[in-house]
Amino acid sequence: MPMEPSGPATRLLREEHRTLESWLDQIARIQRDWLADPLPVLRVTVEEAWVLIRAHYAIEEAVFFSALRAHFGELVEKMEDQHERVRELAGHLEALLRVPEPSVREFQDLRRLTREFQSVAQHNILEEERDLFRLADRLLPAAEQQDLHQQMWERHSAEGLFGVRAARL
Repeated sequence: MPMEPSGPATRLLREEHRTLESWLDQIARIQRDWLADPLPVLRVTVEEAWVLIRAHYAIEEAVFFSALRAHFGELVEKMEDQHERVRELAGHLEALLRVPEPSVREFQDLRRLTREFQSVAQHNILEEERDLFRLADRLLPAAEQQDLHQQMWERHSAEGLFGVRAARL
């Protein structure tokens, strides 16, 4: 993340997306290289990714989406639906990851949910950047973009999540 809150709001969100993608890539690697006992590393990785995604979604929805709703209501609603789907998948994943010794069926569900969680979260990033951010960059005045950037920066600074957890990568 930048050291100073300047520039368009979409720049800050794109930088956060790069951090989120690093965690999602780790989840994809775990899926690809499925070990004999992947649960310990999967638990930590999904937990860390989910903390960041949850924080990102909360700030993105409260600040950025709220400001864009009047301009791009249908598109914002679509992004919120995607966020909700990721939240649902994360809830199911968290429940399965708490099972100390999963059955064969639970293990299969865990693999499927992990893959879907990673895929839906990644797809959301792609669509936000391709569709919503591109429109915001074209149509929102620079001063409004800067104000949104400042608001999101202040919320992140208060929580300190991205700087701390991104450093663990």
